[in-house]
Amino acid sequence: MSLAVSDVRSQIRDLPKAVGVAPETPRAIGTGDGVNTVFYLPVGSTQYYGTIKPAQVFVNGVAAGSGAYTVDPSGLVSFGIAPTAGATLTATYQVTGWNDVELSNVLTRNELKYGSLDDQTVLKGCTLDLIDQLLMNTELLAYIREDTYMRNPMAVVNALIKLKGQLMQELTKGPRPGQNIPWLQMGVSPTSSYTPRR
Repeated sequence: MSLAVSDVRSQIRDLPKAVGVAPETPRAIGTGDGVNTVFYLPVGSTQYYGTIKPAQVFVNGVAAGSGAYTVDPSGLVSFGIAPTAGATLTATYQVTGWNDVELSNVLTRNELKYGSLDDQTVLKGCTLDLIDQLLMNTELLAYIREDTYMRNPMAVVNALIKLKGQLMQELTKGPRPGQNIPWLQMGVSPTSSYTPRR
């Protein structure tokens, strides 16, 4: 097996998205009071992603030195010395739907389950597991598929349900001759727009 977490992340199109980077302004994370040393990156339902590019924290618009603070995997920002009272704290950072530990667990589980088969089968198992998570968490689904979800949420949900069925069939009965490999269709979005009908 030669799969990595980055393969799973790419497969499900959970690519890191920059927050607070131009043309946006850095995101506010708090105001110093001279005592508090702990602040949080506003990640919402997403996960802080510092694997490729760590967060950059600013105090009153000036980049804080790299040794002045740490950022843990949950987005917790800890300063060695409390920022002065009234200091405006902002940050630029990246977010993803799943952190590396979560995807590593999914990958390990599917390598154990389908390890005697090929890498594509393992990726299909990973995709199936993550589709289940997406279908249970609409905030995460909206983040991962933001390009189409806001225009037509039911089409996205229906496409994922259909893909889930195809993946389940392939994982239990083998590939269907002459058909596209369903796991490659994860990033394909429906082209028709949603029109409610009564």
